[in-house]
Amino acid sequence: MKKTLSFLIALLLAILAGCTPGLADKNAELAKAFEGGGTLQLVPAELFGVAETGAEPVGISPDGKTVLLRRGRDFALARDGKILPLAFNGERGAGDIFGKQKLVLSAVTNLPPMEGLSWSSDGRYLAISNLRQGLMNMQSMDAIVLDAASGEVYLADTFDRSILKGGGIVFLNRVDRSGTYLYYLLYHYVDDEPRLQFCRCPVEGGTREVLIDSAYDKTIPYDLSSGSALYEAADGSWLLTGTRGTFRQKENRDRMRLALIRFSPSGDEWKQEVISLGIPYELYQYSLSGWSAASGYGALCVSCNTNASNISLDGSFSLTQGVLMSVAQHVNFVRVLPGDSPSCDVWYLQKTGEGTGDAELRPAEDFLWAVRINSNRLDESETAEAEEWTAGSREKDGYYFPKDYGAEEYKEDLKHNSLLTILGACLSPDGHYALINAGSAGSFSLYLVDLETMKLLPVDAPEGGGGLAVSATAMGLSFAPGFIWNEDGTLLIGGDKGVRAFRLETAP
Repeated sequence: MKKTLSFLIALLLAILAGCTPGLADKNAELAKAFEGGGTLQLVPAELFGVAETGAEPVGISPDGKTVLLRRGRDFALARDGKILPLAFNGERGAGDIFGKQKLVLSAVTNLPPMEGLSWSSDGRYLAISNLRQGLMNMQSMDAIVLDAASGEVYLADTFDRSILKGGGIVFLNRVDRSGTYLYYLLYHYVDDEPRLQFCRCPVEGGTREVLIDSAYDKTIPYDLSSGSALYEAADGSWLLTGTRGTFRQKENRDRMRLALIRFSPSGDEWKQEVISLGIPYELYQYSLSGWSAASGYGALCVSCNTNASNISLDGSFSLTQGVLMSVAQHVNFVRVLPGDSPSCDVWYLQKTGEGTGDAELRPAEDFLWAVRINSNRLDESETAEAEEWTAGSREKDGYYFPKDYGAEEYKEDLKHNSLLTILGACLSPDGHYALINAGSAGSFSLYLVDLETMKLLPVDAPEGGGGLAVSATAMGLSFAPGFIWNEDGTLLIGGDKGVRAFRLETAP
């Protein structure tokens, strides 16, 4: 009887696990490759509509059956064997009551933005936003939706053109997996006061619900950066890449940190939590990011936007300052770990030989401690650990360096271009792997990273299937997400020859 009961309990748990989001198994073929079972290579994939129109595929639905096509500034959908042009419908949803058709079409012709596109699971709805445009222009932007079944573009929520007269800026706009609601971050004035609100409304338009409301002033606990993105978690909560603290609080800017902000339902209300990543905001920015509801893993590329003078106030450039710069550049890749309370660690990519595959990811925690200590950007809670770290570090000219890194190692890195910069990352459909684009001295390659072990393998790519264009740099802004790994296994990758479709396969 006990054996039967144990069996039934085990069976029930297995069934529940299979029905629960966030428990995806590793891709068996990719796991085999890491065990020495073949070479990874990108194989060109054919998508309906590309050859027929001569356009680039810049978006694809989760099931792979709908492709968003771009040719110059013209867009269309390839779906069910047909090519559908996009058309604005000012009567649908909230309606175009403020006469913003031209603004909406302008946003559409700039697709896709750095934060990518957001599809419902069935591929029916596509939510559109452009964070960078909203932050830079501070121009009224709405909750824009594309209906892939008809090609219609419409507004689910809309605002007056004038921010001070009730206008609003939808910074990030995402559709939930079910295709029921849009979730979006809205900046607008309420009673003459600026607010930042996390909202939702029905995807077909309707009453807006304000889930989280914050005064957009120096009291706000979080803020957005140009590389922010919004992800739906398996439990229905949402994760935002942003900052802890705000640049509106000038006296505390040096204590701002890159962070994850979680919006989660709590009974009949919603709550927000700000989780610091420990990386100083003034020295680093998000470059490209990805996060998986299937596995709970995330991969965030961060770019060092500092120079030696940010760490050293000495105006002259010296060998010591060169080492300081290199130390800061070692903080380049952030792995978000799965769990109820997200945590992270930091990494860098080091060349270990002359071959493309001769490279490994190494922990960068020591380099991050050096950056925080030398730039005097420590939280009070870090003081004791910082003192302990300093006791075991190298010291030169009043600065502290990791015990295994100094002037000689810096010279060797320069000589061999051995510190490889990671410019972009996207997660596999199962969320256990990240495809990264990395290199130095103008030479970049693709690698696959196992996010559990942090081991990596080189990926053979056709000519023009990588490079600086797979990044958030100026060269990559024509396809700002860099690359997209779709749920059906299709990869869209920007490169020297435009955006192309591939599949990742293992060759014997």
